Amino acid sequence: MQDALSPTAKILVIEDDPDLCTLVELALENLGTVTTVNTLAAARVAARQSPDLAILDVMLPDGNGLDLVPELQSDQAIHVPVLILTGLGSGDEKVRGFNAGADDYLIKPFDLEELRVRVQALLRMRQVEQALAARNRSLEQANRAASILLDTAKALTALGDQATVLQGALRLLPQLFRADRAAIWLKNSDHPVERIWGLEVRGNRSPRRISARPHPEYAALPFDARGLLVVEDTHLPGLPAAATEADELRSLILGTITRGKERLGALLIGYETPQRFDAQTQDVVQGLASQLAIAIENARLFEQLQEAALTDSSTGLRNMRFFQIALESELSRSRRRQRDRGVVEPLSVLMMDLNKFKQYNDSYGHPVGDEALRRFGELIKSHLRQYDTLARYGGDEFIALLPSTDADAARRLAKRLRQYVTNSAVQLGDGINVRFSCSFGVATYPTNGSSANELVRMADDALYAEKRAAGHARTTAVKVRRRVPAVP
Repeated sequence: MQDALSPTAKILVIEDDPDLCTLVELALENLGTVTTVNTLAAARVAARQSPDLAILDVMLPDGNGLDLVPELQSDQAIHVPVLILTGLGSGDEKVRGFNAGADDYLIKPFDLEELRVRVQALLRMRQVEQALAARNRSLEQANRAASILLDTAKALTALGDQATVLQGALRLLPQLFRADRAAIWLKNSDHPVERIWGLEVRGNRSPRRISARPHPEYAALPFDARGLLVVEDTHLPGLPAAATEADELRSLILGTITRGKERLGALLIGYETPQRFDAQTQDVVQGLASQLAIAIENARLFEQLQEAALTDSSTGLRNMRFFQIALESELSRSRRRQRDRGVVEPLSVLMMDLNKFKQYNDSYGHPVGDEALRRFGELIKSHLRQYDTLARYGGDEFIALLPSTDADAARRLAKRLRQYVTNSAVQLGDGINVRFSCSFGVATYPTNGSSANELVRMADDALYAEKRAAGHARTTAVKVRRRVPAVP
């Protein structure tokens, strides 16, 4: 009758008596596949097949069988049960066998039915240990999955813009998944939907930005209900050639990053060899994609808050906080250029205000006054270079940073701006048509100051000097207060 216990077990019998080997094979019929050898040398070769149980004679032609017991366990993750067969019945011999790692003992001659029962018990023990090992592996995989989610969640909860947040996550993913490549793609709001931007990392390299690249073909394939696309071998039929011909990946798993019903992008985990993606791995990728959606939304809110913190709410121009940062940066660049190349590169600060601004508020109310400030800022900005910075200084005053601009060039610009503003008809509301009048003050680095605060103060002084002197549109430049510093 077929025995239900371990029908596929591999049983290794090491015995130099061929008649006994035949009897053992008959006794163990249907318990598994029995392999018999008669020497230690042959047993060492057969042991490479990872037997589930070994039946071992002590006295062999080429040595003592007990010497083989530790070797049977050396390369095995799970203990291999060993049953010793011997004609030696001394207690010392039994103790030596158990100390070597044997699990059971039978003295020749023995009952074949007893042998079968003992082997069944040892195989049952082996099965229990295998089940425990499989459960431990499952727990380890679950712990690893939880660790991936936790470590990545920590990176994703860090405050920062999208690039910073995604870069933190991508530094972890290749290590956590042991992947050859990881990438996060997002729709690029500045380009058509089919184009993307994102970050990609390969192996242990630093993440690199990818942008304005056509969306990979396989990202357009249908995803399952969980938002996953699992491709265990890209060389199998079913994928469009365009998705694989230019890509060295052999297997990949994509998780969609969604917000509500909107698909924001995708998370890629890829390998250069075929892989099997178990349910746990797929669950982890799905969980990470969900975390990424939240992190991206938080990053966008962070960027909006950062933008709001650097923007004047009345005019939509930059505020003085942003201006100070930009001015310090330009001053540092000019100093480096002077230090490294011996070239003094000037920059100018242009202060300006809207003359008689109070009359707009008094005559038409504050909403019209705010509109006057906004329109005045638009007129000025339209005649500045792309890399110039215009900000609202406060009240009716505005300030502009002009890189690589000396005092003469700044005065000429102010003259053009005054003429343009004065000649521009502006409609502030129903029936409110005006022409603005404005005043300017100029300060230049390094002639009038070497620090940001000095230059702003000098430009402000020049503006007020002009207004006190004339009370109408004029441009005043600060008199030279400093010599150009010597090149160190």
